Formats: sequence, structure tokens, C-alpha cells
Amino acid sequence: MLPLMKGKMFKVPVSWQMYGHVTVEADTFQHAAEIAESDMGIGLPDNGEYVEGSWEVDWDIVEDDVSKELEVN
Repeated sequence: MLPLMKGKMFKVPVSWQMYGHVTVEADTFQHAAEIAESDMGIGLPDNGEYVEGSWEVDWDIVEDDVSKELEVN
């Protein structure tokens, strides 16, 4: 049996989606949706939930940054 070797720790770039609701003041629901889409000052929902299956490694960054591996000390 081979001895167990301790591996290095790396920071791997990942992304995922969340789903939630924000409160927006507007004249119509359509207008509220438009405001929510364009106004970055609204902030993130405080009731967000993870979108199942949305977790992914950002392979573009991994492949571009091979020379800059983000090793955790």
C-alpha cells in the first residue's frame, strides 16, 4: 500500500446562481422589473436560494491562469 501524500490546497474560481426577490417601488409590475434589472443600487435579495445545478468551475480562468496558480498557504 502506498503512503498517503498530503496534497496542496488551491483556490479554485467557481460561480453559481441564486434566486430571490427584491422590493421595488414603481407604477407597474413591468416598470418594477425594469428598475430591478437596471438599478444596481437595489442590492442583493436577502431571501435568496441556490439554483440547483448552477455550481460550476470557471475553466476559462483556470486555463488562462495556470501560471498563476492560487495556492493557499
